[in-house]
Amino acid sequence: MDSIPPRSQQPDDSQPTVEGDDPPPEAIARELAELRAWRLIEKDRHELRKLRELKRKVQQGDLSAPEEDLDCPQPPPREYGYSNIGAPRPKDPEMFSNRDRQQYNCWVRDCEGIFRGAPRTFETPVQKADFGARFLDETMRTIWETYCSDELRKDPSWSPNWDQMKAVMLDCLGPEAVRRLSAHNALKRIKQRQDQDPNQLLSKLTTLWSELGSQVSEEQRKMDFMGALLPDIQKELLLRDPDDFPTVSTLNTLARYLWNKNRKANTHPDQPGAKTETAPKPTTDSRGGPSGTRKKPRRSAAAPADRKPPKTDHNGPKETNVICWGCNQPGHYKNECPKSKDTPKSSSAHKPGKDSGRKT
Repeated sequence: MDSIPPRSQQPDDSQPTVEGDDPPPEAIARELAELRAWRLIEKDRHELRKLRELKRKVQQGDLSAPEEDLDCPQPPPREYGYSNIGAPRPKDPEMFSNRDRQQYNCWVRDCEGIFRGAPRTFETPVQKADFGARFLDETMRTIWETYCSDELRKDPSWSPNWDQMKAVMLDCLGPEAVRRLSAHNALKRIKQRQDQDPNQLLSKLTTLWSELGSQVSEEQRKMDFMGALLPDIQKELLLRDPDDFPTVSTLNTLARYLWNKNRKANTHPDQPGAKTETAPKPTTDSRGGPSGTRKKPRRSAAAPADRKPPKTDHNGPKETNVICWGCNQPGHYKNECPKSKDTPKSSSAHKPGKDSGRKT
């Protein structure tokens, strides 16, 4: 019968083993998984005790229970840490209210831009989903919470993530077939306005292309974009070599150049080749004055009774309401008075050739 070695000679698990006596990797992985599961269970038990204590205080009427003592994971704060120091803090994403695909694209683009700018704040998909849910209106948030409840009921270990949230919100816009048909019809109707920048037109087209997915090739995108431009820009583009704009981006750059050129030509008439609008020459009437001037209206033939009659010369009929200051007789003025010495003689008394000289 073998004797049992003394305790001092028994192998101690706490002592480091000799090199080469390490357990196999499978045993290490198995033990590590067991310890991690044990740690999660202990955290859940600790959280459960905290929540029960908080529930007891609230039921007793203590509404000022310190929620900050809980170790529950909190959603990321609104003032997220932006990694680009010195750059302006980004604006909050646009609120998604299931209006259209363009609003959905803006919501996704703004949220993912903040995720890239603050990678330490949004390390897990759960944090990204919690952040995106804060910028949903009441209807969309209710739909998302209902979806999360259904998934948790099916699988208790399920956790929300950002990709699933995007898919659920996109499905709220309608079935995929209906969205694609609507995008096809909109691509046929869309046209550029005179005051619309090609960049804005391309933004609307990009929203429609996103509905169609990857089935739209680069050549088809260029044809859609060129067909929606103004007719004068289309003519200038068709005269150019297609190799000048191999992509939609280069086509947009060239279209913006032509659009700005035409707009400046119509705005500044001093440039050569600009379209100038000359003002019409004013026409003249029979009197030599401009016909566009406003003339005074002529008096009607029926003049009022108290109007003063026009003046006449001294050989014509005299006015009866005039009294001479020299002889106090009506019908003439003082300078026309026949009794005055200063009144010149009538033209009949002076004949050329008779007594026309000066008397001495």
